[in-house]
Amino acid sequence: MIFMFSSCKKNSSSYEYPEEQDFTTVYGIVMDVSTLQPISESIVKIYKGQCPGAFGVYGSFLEDTVGPQGGYYFHFNQHKDTCYNLVAESKGYYGIEGVGSSITYPMAQGSGQEAIKKGFENNMDIYLVPIGWLKLRIVNENKLYQSISFNKESPDGTSHISFSGLDLDTTILTRKYGNYSNVVAYFSGVKRIGIDTIFVEAHDTTAFTILY
Repeated sequence: MIFMFSSCKKNSSSYEYPEEQDFTTVYGIVMDVSTLQPISESIVKIYKGQCPGAFGVYGSFLEDTVGPQGGYYFHFNQHKDTCYNLVAESKGYYGIEGVGSSITYPMAQGSGQEAIKKGFENNMDIYLVPIGWLKLRIVNENKLYQSISFNKESPDGTSHISFSGLDLDTTILTRKYGNYSNVVAYFSGVKRIGIDTIFVEAHDTTAFTILY
């Protein structure tokens, strides 16, 4: 019993690490967050730069291309006053460089960017969010509003597009979270005139019509 209690050593986040080493190991699996299936042919990078510093602005990196099972592995000597960050990218997925930190898809806590604990074995699975395409037909059916605007490319609403005209009938292609029920709100000026929840298939195009 004494041996069992003395062998349990955890840090403040309840993650159990071995004793600190002169090297750092990082390994895990890159997965689709919606299916939990491995993503083959992903690229995983470890950026290193001076601490503190702006991640992604400067510094060299290590790179590994994962195989069919989605696994990656790094083993390297750590350097004093150096910070390391993990980045993953794959065609058809969010979580690429500079995007991962803004992903809010459920369970996507590991997607995109994550810090590495130096001098330990870091078991870090990465969850990337699939991209889906939404083909929107926009029709001013009631002819009550002269203008309409809504978020275009980014699901978090940071990119917008606007149209005007009482006889509007147009179609656009927008990028959304795949295998996910995306919320699309649309406005006339500052007034919200409608909101729809649309399930968008991953790596495919879903058609939907907005009548306003």
